[in-house]
Amino acid sequence: MNRDQAFVILGLYLGATRDHIQDKYRRKRDELLAQPESSARAAALKQLDEAVRVAQQDHSGVPDSATLAPGTTAPAQPQRKLFKGWILLLLVLAALGVYTIVTFAVGGELDSKLAGRDTDQRINASREIRDAWEKYRLEAGQPPAIEADQAFARAQAAKADEARAEYERAEALYAQAFADESRRLLARLDAEFVQPWRTQVQPHFPFNAEAETDAPAELVRRLLAPGTGAFWELDASLRRLAGMEVGGRVLAPLPVEYMRTFDAMFLLRNMLFHDGKLQTQFAVRLTSNNRFRGLVLEVGDQLVRSGGETYTPVNWQVGKARIRVTLGQESAREPALRIDESDSEWGLLRLLWRFELVQSHEGLLVWEFDQDATARPTPGRKPRKPPDPLVVHILADKQGHPFDPAALGALHP
Repeated sequence: MNRDQAFVILGLYLGATRDHIQDKYRRKRDELLAQPESSARAAALKQLDEAVRVAQQDHSGVPDSATLAPGTTAPAQPQRKLFKGWILLLLVLAALGVYTIVTFAVGGELDSKLAGRDTDQRINASREIRDAWEKYRLEAGQPPAIEADQAFARAQAAKADEARAEYERAEALYAQAFADESRRLLARLDAEFVQPWRTQVQPHFPFNAEAETDAPAELVRRLLAPGTGAFWELDASLRRLAGMEVGGRVLAPLPVEYMRTFDAMFLLRNMLFHDGKLQTQFAVRLTSNNRFRGLVLEVGDQLVRSGGETYTPVNWQVGKARIRVTLGQESAREPALRIDESDSEWGLLRLLWRFELVQSHEGLLVWEFDQDATARPTPGRKPRKPPDPLVVHILADKQGHPFDPAALGALHP
């Protein structure tokens, strides 16, 4: 019988005191003695004696005779070693103690190193975004971000355990400075370009092909001229801001809606401006018919006559001073056909758009028109085309030209 079994028989737990063992033994023995004599009672008494002997066995291996029944003699026992389970338990507990001490020591050191590394990263991030803002604002002529600068100065003067929070605050404030600058530039774009274009340009001819009033050419130039137009100046500012990065992160990205506006204005600029001026260079050929010979297109001091397959180069410049734009007959004493759009800054487009555009592909445009067309057409109504029409052929830059009304009217901010 081992100690575990002995304590089970006694109904005790390992580690019970000697007095507790003795008391438990006497009560159980009295209960057995109160039973009628039998072989089972004798066996139970014997087992109980053995259990108390094992439970009360001291480290020398000798049972305590005081707990034995009267007349019971403890048999001689060999010396026993400490119970192996207790030794193993003590070793495990010792190992756990050492592990815990080492873990706390190493973990504390690791936590300290990680905290220090995180603080260093925060310092670097704050310094980088501060340097990016300083670079941008000096180039753009903007005032300092005072609140962010103050937070950064406090972080530099703070103790190590307080510095991290101050650097975080400084970084957030510099990021806010970039966001505020982006909103400021977009608000300027809306006020200085988008609203003037939508109210003073877009509703008028040629951006609205059916409008009676002209869009002011000078305003178009002021808003969209390459390099000097309001749109391109603000675009340069927005792109300079969007070029500021920290760790690969763009600090003020261009909004998607702005990029749509940019794409439209880029195409529109290529249609209207050539060599930096509001002008279009193209070549034209006229085809007359049997009734009207000697057809002449007049664009300023440039004349294009019908006949042959040769294209004549023309430069049409839109400006403050209106130029003569007419289509008529050169030799007729009383011209039977004469169309004059000289009162419009966009006269050439008004003249061409009287008629039906029958082809527009890769820079080649062809209009056919009624020989009796002397008045501007009713909006939305196609002009009448005779079997033997007069024809205007134009070769324009396929990369961009203003002659197609559908393409010109579709582009706006």
